[in-house]
Amino acid sequence: MAATRVLAAVARAEEPPGEDDVRAALRLDALLADRAGTDAEERWSAERRLGAVFVQAAFYRPAGLVATHVDERLTTLLAVAAAIEPGQAGVQYRLAAVLARRGERGRALEHLERAIEAGWRDRARLEADPSFAALHGERRYAEALRRLGE
Repeated sequence: MAATRVLAAVARAEEPPGEDDVRAALRLDALLADRAGTDAEERWSAERRLGAVFVQAAFYRPAGLVATHVDERLTTLLAVAAAIEPGQAGVQYRLAAVLARRGERGRALEHLERAIEAGWRDRARLEADPSFAALHGERRYAEALRRLGE
């Protein structure tokens, strides 16, 4: 199945596929392995394909879902984007916010920590973001704020 159809199904299907099904349909693990491989043509091809999937999963497909807080679908799309570009701080932050809203505290904190490691520096936004309200009492959340400074 073409990547566009797979990602469209996440955004629109009555019963959207889960994260594992999307990763399998996109052949994500194989593409990531090809991108890290030694064959130059395979690396280039995988990088191009992963780039196209990343843009769709990180920006275009979630755009219509953010306003409606369709968090299960957002989680799947942003998890795919984060797997492709784990160093993209904005994607990690957005995924952390969605996971926090869903009550997945451990995963939310993990992705918040990854966002900070990747360069997220907006402490004021984090403190004001209602998505993270349930995490305010967590030690790891306080540590994240400390890492962001005053």
